[in-house]
Amino acid sequence: MKIDTINSLNKKGLWLKLLSFFFFICLFPWTGFAQTADDEHNLKLILECVEKTGTNTYRAHFGYYNPGTVTITVNPDKSKLIYDDGEKKYQVNNIFEPGRHSYIFSRDFLKKDELRWQVVLPHGETKHVEATSESNLCTSLGVIIPYYSPPAGGRLDGSLIGPELTALYNKFTATGSAVSDDIFQIGPTGLNVLIKIISRDGQYQAMLDTLAKASYGFTEIVTSDPSTWTATGYYPIANLMKLNSLPVLINYARPVYPAINNAGQTTTQGDVSMGSDFVRGGYKVEGEGVKVGVISNSYNTLGRASNDLFGGDLPDGVVVLKEYPGRSSDEGRAMMQIIHDIAPKAQLYFRTGSISPDDFAQGILELQQAGCDIIVDDVTYLTEPFFRDGIISRAVDVAAAHGVSYFTSAGNFGNKSYEGVFNPVAAPAGIQGQVHNFGGGDIYQHISLPAGNYTIVLQ
Repeated sequence: MKIDTINSLNKKGLWLKLLSFFFFICLFPWTGFAQTADDEHNLKLILECVEKTGTNTYRAHFGYYNPGTVTITVNPDKSKLIYDDGEKKYQVNNIFEPGRHSYIFSRDFLKKDELRWQVVLPHGETKHVEATSESNLCTSLGVIIPYYSPPAGGRLDGSLIGPELTALYNKFTATGSAVSDDIFQIGPTGLNVLIKIISRDGQYQAMLDTLAKASYGFTEIVTSDPSTWTATGYYPIANLMKLNSLPVLINYARPVYPAINNAGQTTTQGDVSMGSDFVRGGYKVEGEGVKVGVISNSYNTLGRASNDLFGGDLPDGVVVLKEYPGRSSDEGRAMMQIIHDIAPKAQLYFRTGSISPDDFAQGILELQQAGCDIIVDDVTYLTEPFFRDGIISRAVDVAAAHGVSYFTSAGNFGNKSYEGVFNPVAAPAGIQGQVHNFGGGDIYQHISLPAGNYTIVLQ
């Protein structure tokens, strides 16, 4: 791929995020059996441990074990977390899939509190487990608590939507709500999630026709491409499990993970550091007749572009081909401020790249077709392939073939990664498949990070 890369793109208001993503390529076990009283009787609620978070504050971590082969479901109001014999009550997880599920939810409490997770099963039996400040404390250092419950054994056999969307469905069903985060893009109503669906060979139109029906509700399509059999759009969270019933039409579906804006924490010195101020003074080169396209998260969702125009930080006539359909940090306008400093007479174009990889690729082609001589971006998608060209890279190739000079921020993630040839060994008991031998038979990669929220990407 012909592409010029800038390892660090200085711009106003830049920040550097350590972002990662733990990418499961897994499938989910499906069974058609009904739950019985015997299945319910064997369900075990588990207090994983209690974490001391302050002088008088604690956090209880809960899980469960369902030794049966069918999923046990109770009414949402029958699974409650109760403080001090009913002083406060919260509805919590009400779906119990087969297998051992650790750290499915956590709850903070005070030293004086007694926390009780109580589940009334459909046949009438009550299960419960308690947590207090005297319960077993979490003693293992460096324990990773997953944000969404991973599948038992590391796989979901037979699922088309995979573990992430399955976990989102379960959480939504249990709590009635979902929020946007580093994994999912939730729609403004809180009821839909942005996903990408890939059809079976020859079934693309049949898939779209089926999913457009009211029983599925896939009506908010953002991008669609018959040539790659893919459609991206907002899909009702409550209907996610229905996708598993369409194996003839659907190959698989996955979330559209939010884009990463590769930014640092340096106030821009781009004009001076490149010496472009010196070149302008000596050669009177100011970018006249050049069109520069910028792809980033947003341009003016915060409503401050008029200030930049009035103050001379941006030129008149900025062309916005497509704005981000929500609220973001307007990093694209910050990039344009630097470009305007360097080439004050260049015409500037903006196009959001933070909706989905397919939409990003379409944006590259739109800027090229608008006549941009130069295109620059600062966006990364976690699902774009590391070791071959994906849809975005192929769009860059098309633009380059039409004479466009393309520059991208590499992201500066090189020293926050591990790369090696897969060396398979048998997985530990309870995990299907094979795992990587990091050397000397050690199947664990040892990393040291401050406490916080992280996403780990595996490809």
